[in-house]
Amino acid sequence: MARYLLAIPFFFFSTTAAFAQDAPLPARVAAQKMTLPPGFKATLFAGEPDVVQPIAFCFDDRGRLWVAECRSYPNWVKDPKQGKDRIVIFEDTDGDGVHDKRTVFANNIPNISGINYGFGGVWVCSTPNLLFIPIKEVGQAFQPDKGGEKRDEIRQAGKPDLRTVPAGPPQIVLDGWDLKARHNVFNSLTWGPDGWLYGCNGILSNSKVGAPGTPDKDRVKMNCGVWRYHPTKKKFEVVAHGTTNPWGLDFDEHGEMFITNCVIDHLWHIVPGGHYERMFGNDLNPHVYKLMPSICDHKHWGGGNWTTSRRPDARTQKGAGLDAYKIHSEAGGGHAHVGCMIYLGDNWPARYRGGVFMCNLHGNRINHDILERNGSTFVARHAKDFMHANDPWFRGLAIHYGPDGGVYVADWTDTGECHNYKVAHTTTGRIFKITYGDVQHGKGGRDPRFGEDGLAKVDDEYLASLASLSAHKSEWMSRHARRLLQERSIDRKIDRRAIRHLKINAIMERFGAAHQLHSIWTLHAIGELDEELLLELLGEPQPHVRAWAVRLSLERGEERKDADIRENKLQNRIHSMARSDPSALVRLQIASSLQRIPTGDRGEILRALCSHAEDTNDPYLPFMYWHALEPTLELRNEAFYGLRSPIPLLREYTARHSTERYHPRVVSSDKIKKLEIAGPPALEIVFAILARVDEPPVHRDVLRGIQQGFAGRRNVPMPKRWDQAYPILIESPLPEVRERALALAVQFGDERAFTLLRKIVPDRAQPMKERASALKTLLFQQKPDLVPILHDLLGDESLRGPAIRGLAAFDDPRTPKLLLKDYARYSADEKNDAIQTLASRGPFALALLDAIDAKTIPRADINSYTIRQLQALKSPAVAKKLAKVWGEVRPASADKAKLMAKYKSQLSPNVLKKANLSNGRALYAKNCASCHRLFGEGGAIGPDLTGSQRMNLDYVLENILDPSAIVPREFQVTLIETKKGRTLSGIVTKENDASITLQLQNEVVIVPKSDIDTRTPTKISMMPEGALDKMRIEEVRDLIGYLRSPEQVALKK
Repeated sequence: MARYLLAIPFFFFSTTAAFAQDAPLPARVAAQKMTLPPGFKATLFAGEPDVVQPIAFCFDDRGRLWVAECRSYPNWVKDPKQGKDRIVIFEDTDGDGVHDKRTVFANNIPNISGINYGFGGVWVCSTPNLLFIPIKEVGQAFQPDKGGEKRDEIRQAGKPDLRTVPAGPPQIVLDGWDLKARHNVFNSLTWGPDGWLYGCNGILSNSKVGAPGTPDKDRVKMNCGVWRYHPTKKKFEVVAHGTTNPWGLDFDEHGEMFITNCVIDHLWHIVPGGHYERMFGNDLNPHVYKLMPSICDHKHWGGGNWTTSRRPDARTQKGAGLDAYKIHSEAGGGHAHVGCMIYLGDNWPARYRGGVFMCNLHGNRINHDILERNGSTFVARHAKDFMHANDPWFRGLAIHYGPDGGVYVADWTDTGECHNYKVAHTTTGRIFKITYGDVQHGKGGRDPRFGEDGLAKVDDEYLASLASLSAHKSEWMSRHARRLLQERSIDRKIDRRAIRHLKINAIMERFGAAHQLHSIWTLHAIGELDEELLLELLGEPQPHVRAWAVRLSLERGEERKDADIRENKLQNRIHSMARSDPSALVRLQIASSLQRIPTGDRGEILRALCSHAEDTNDPYLPFMYWHALEPTLELRNEAFYGLRSPIPLLREYTARHSTERYHPRVVSSDKIKKLEIAGPPALEIVFAILARVDEPPVHRDVLRGIQQGFAGRRNVPMPKRWDQAYPILIESPLPEVRERALALAVQFGDERAFTLLRKIVPDRAQPMKERASALKTLLFQQKPDLVPILHDLLGDESLRGPAIRGLAAFDDPRTPKLLLKDYARYSADEKNDAIQTLASRGPFALALLDAIDAKTIPRADINSYTIRQLQALKSPAVAKKLAKVWGEVRPASADKAKLMAKYKSQLSPNVLKKANLSNGRALYAKNCASCHRLFGEGGAIGPDLTGSQRMNLDYVLENILDPSAIVPREFQVTLIETKKGRTLSGIVTKENDASITLQLQNEVVIVPKSDIDTRTPTKISMMPEGALDKMRIEEVRDLIGYLRSPEQVALKK
């Protein structure tokens, strides 16, 4: 129950569940059993024992398949000398679609999770390192592999046995990826259209990346998101931040990037410089404020308990289980997606071109989404699932189209939610190939025109025609040709005829934007995209071409420090486009690329972008404008651009950012000591806007930002111009403006506001919303004269809850007696609030324990969280009283293994069948629901349990008995003691220079840092141990039975 706080079902996940089918289908039979659209056929390209645990694969320029076999998982090795993974090359030498030559290229690689080919070797994700292994070809007589591994016979008798072998030891190109991130390692190596190597990284992989030997201060920090590395410039950078555990990356024909993801939404359009929604935790930039959404308009699972979609009996049982399976299957099969392919090959029918295909782990299938334009970005629509494996062992991990247009799918072949956490099936694995119609495979899957060496020996001019899509419509050919030309350009000049061909095609509009772009990308990769051509491309009619011209112009300008007048011409043209280009796509690219140039050079282009009122409701543009604007706000004019923008988000965020940086300080000298309150230049503009601009919507947005910026601060010195602004704001026709103006006035110590709010709170004739807002504002200021008002509100049912919670902030000796007097008539939530308030201070806690002893408060109302909170007070008197009233409180479930064995023996299948699920639901509501949601009910402190492995008794017991075994930093409890004697125990959800936002069991509290006496981080979970200690075995049975229920049950009457 609690470890789900930490082991959320990412790409890999813990399970010991067994399927009814104890072994996978035979490899060739598995291919035959797949359900595909009419005209398609699945065949086995390679299967165990020739390939095991294929986690990733790629193609070389001869069409050979390079497979990364991950035999380390789930036990990543720390010593690279103990690596167990390998790279195997498969080749179809006779063109029948089945491999017949197998070469073990490299053995003993540690922790492999990704691979790609290029620049004379293979690039390998080998946590914590990105490796490069150079290659060479050697000829020798045929012989079996050393170590007893038998190779298939080569069917081309009489030919020499050419072997591809490492040309030297693996080179560590980059290091610093997080080895502790067992299920979120970096992956998905993919060559981008711009000549960079792209990859993904997961949310628990808190990495600091750099070349070996790079000092910590110079390393690049990242967790979940997308990164890239340039193979010749040796440069690493983060492309975008966010998502959960992305595993799969591809580009469409216009160079737009997409990734697939697990747990939260499955498909994301990645714009360089973007900051995207995350499953948990905060973005590395504290000034992002709100994150960009995915492009999905659907999910691939039906909500509720997704485990029923792949339980062993879900396909056969009657009732709820079968219904749940149908719901999930109709939606797409499950929430975990691995591999991303945008089909741009030349074998499948045209209707599939440009579609996104991804492996669905729980659904044992391949999903298909269709991309449609939506403003500056896309929306992903659900198409009919492309393939059903009809084998519960199918675990697709990678999907790519090959040189002949056929699609290859790597099947890990295992059971469990994703992969078996404790015991992986290390002897299974398959590579399937899916083709349409009658396919002429060609030897090695190659185009027969290229011979045995594939593209490697093709001349520059023909490679250019392939790269530009002129000679072949297959994107596979284009990408490999472009990379080969890029490699050749390192050592020599590319043939002028090839360059001429590319330049002609770059401006050849009649073939469409995709043809132009492929030529542009190739020219960029080989260093032949000059300023004159870029200027011409910025005026092209195709918005995709203009957008890429912007991107490459600004990247080029960033790299050339000696920019001449031509560079200025490019920037001047882009400024003009920012003001008047009709395409949202172009404006998105300008905002993205603007982040690459110095903040002082962005001004006029930013001003032009921020003026587009039509972009207000675009899914991405306001966010991207903000990402470009935010770093410039040290400059006075740029703040004005944001505040006077017609886009509300920019007005709000600019005001918030300027306010957050307002830190008045004491300035002293020998003769004078005064408070300096001027603040940054941008702050003066913020309050000038409020005082001088007579536009209520502008006031609303700016006040939202100011209030958020000042959140967590008390007694803020009154900024300049507030006296001029307040009378205008308090008379606004918008209620929100008046309400926010009052709240700010209180923070500034404006007695006019205090007087008004103290009248509003007790006045039952006032609207309840205004009373509640007024109380919230006064509570944050924590003025002692509020205590009598709070005591009076204990008799006001509508505001009793916030009053009880608010009393925890004040050390008033009358409070415990007043809270306990009417405890019996409080609601369940109010009782919990009262207990938490009484447990927050030593004197209050003694009164609480006296009440428990006197049975004024039933023992049943006290949960294990409260016991731990009492222990955290560190009061000898409280500890002594707790031992007397409650009994011995162990600091931990002393012998968890014994407890595990005890409960497993007591909770046999026959015993659990007798569980009273309605009583279990009541127990859950009391002990778990304040933190966790289940079947749509409960709190949001911890992750939703509906999707966890609740059917697995071991999993449930382990999480309850040992909740702090592995706790990610984002979910570790922090203890805070305030200067006024209050102790708080919770999870830090937000933090800035002024305050900490703490999620307690019953509320969210903003604690000004100036109020904190001590702050103690812990490594424990929010869920305390000993949750079952005070329960009778029948209650344990009922709770566990309910937690394992596939559907909601009625409460007991």
